[in-house]
Amino acid sequence: MKAMVTGGTGFLAGHLMDRLLADGHQVWTLDLPGPRGTLTCPVAYALGTAMEAAWTFLRLKGEPTLTSYTAAELAKNHSYSIARARKDMGYEPKVGVEEGLEKTFAWIDENGIPEYK
Repeated sequence: MKAMVTGGTGFLAGHLMDRLLADGHQVWTLDLPGPRGTLTCPVAYALGTAMEAAWTFLRLKGEPTLTSYTAAELAKNHSYSIARARKDMGYEPKVGVEEGLEKTFAWIDENGIPEYK
């Protein structure tokens, strides 16, 4: 079978690709290219603010390529921990990551993946 996986560098997609390849499938991945350079957060934020002003002032259609919100969000760490939920509420996941992956792959084995043609 041929399969295309988007976001192949991500955690779940990477495990999925490993499994598909191990099962002898042909796998392609579709990912965005990595960054070509860097900006400091204040510079990116100022640039986003300037682009928002230009879009407003010039009445340009669509969204600016960069906004102050996007710059601020890209500067944040989006890795989340459940430590506070464990500490404050006594939370424990019903399914761990490894078991979750196994259940996902079992579902795929049972239901299949739509073929990429």
